[in-house]
Amino acid sequence: MKQPCRSDKWIFQDEAKTQFDAIRRSWETEFPVLPAALDRVLTRLARADWRQQWVEQRVFEVEEMLEEVSAAEWTAKQHQPLQLVYRYHAWADRQFHRAWKSLKEYTGRQAVERTAPDKPSPKLETEIPRVYEEPVLFQTVIVKIVDGQTVTAMYPSNEEEMRVAEIAGESKRAVRVFEFPDGVPEEYHWVFPKVEDRRLGARRQVEMSTTLWRDLASRETMHAERCPLEPTRMEMIRRRLEKEGKL
Repeated sequence: MKQPCRSDKWIFQDEAKTQFDAIRRSWETEFPVLPAALDRVLTRLARADWRQQWVEQRVFEVEEMLEEVSAAEWTAKQHQPLQLVYRYHAWADRQFHRAWKSLKEYTGRQAVERTAPDKPSPKLETEIPRVYEEPVLFQTVIVKIVDGQTVTAMYPSNEEEMRVAEIAGESKRAVRVFEFPDGVPEEYHWVFPKVEDRRLGARRQVEMSTTLWRDLASRETMHAERCPLEPTRMEMIRRRLEKEGKL
């Protein structure tokens, strides 16, 4: 079975690019006016939509291949490709809905602000968080357990993102999202120091400088290198506001 693409190189293929451009135009109609930072989220939404359609086709192909065999007679070897494409389908669905939710929340707030009646501005006691600058590098690390072996895949790949990191300034930030659909294998226990957190579907998002990311990526071969478990700046702002009862 053909394996799902491990990077965004499909964007440069003519047919895939035509499909991607059509998908992005359809979402531009849905979200016509966005600031520059959220325009990048729109691109991620279009990519996730494209991947979702691609994976759905692979699911159809595998199910069609198994259609002639009774499910009770499927061997472990026949189960494996079906389980794999189902996992990719779940991952693609999560990526899509994460980007879609971010854009929907923004447009919802804009609609409320446009329709709200003008009122005298009250004196603000709440500290307004500093402007959040979206990281220039955003990478998802999917860690699966296949036949007892730990398999790490990065989207986009280190090679793709290295070009971004090399031109980023020293102050720019990078985000890595670790996802463990099969649980957390021993190679990644460092991501979750607490044993009770190493569950199926575990997920953790960390932020670092692009300089540190570049150093880690240059040394990585099979798996992601250990890195500081620093939460993203946006997550830190959210936690503080929740703790202060302001969110």
